[in-house]
Amino acid sequence: MKKIIMAIAASGMLILGGCVTQEKADNKQEKQATQKKEPTNTKNFMIALDQAVYTDERSPGEAKHDKILRLKLTVKNNAIESDTFDSTKLKITDKNGKTLRVYPYDNMIENLDKGETKTGYAYFVATGDQPYQMTYTNRIKESFQWNIPTVK
Repeated sequence: MKKIIMAIAASGMLILGGCVTQEKADNKQEKQATQKKEPTNTKNFMIALDQAVYTDERSPGEAKHDKILRLKLTVKNNAIESDTFDSTKLKITDKNGKTLRVYPYDNMIENLDKGETKTGYAYFVATGDQPYQMTYTNRIKESFQWNIPTVK
């Protein structure tokens, strides 16, 4: 009976130890991320910039770039019919007004039904000249802008 209790106690300690290690890793990632911003209504979509980080993710065969900016976006379709959100249509500019080039990775291009919400990513070749600004232009040529807080 004592052996069973000791085995259960040891198992519990191992599980809790693993949780603490994961929590420390999550906290490190959160420090590098920006704060979640309130969603912006762009008439056809509700767009929220959830996170902006420099990422180590790279496309195989792509030229080497020092910094890749990854934006995590949550998008809701506000239109009366299904619509496609294409994150490669976003325009990101640095503090000098230079437009960042879209980085070909796992960019969010999603068809959303009326009222549907999805989360995805947009990747850009970063210049390092912060702050960055994100611009979305809808079908009737109205532009909406977000200031991207400092990325670490």
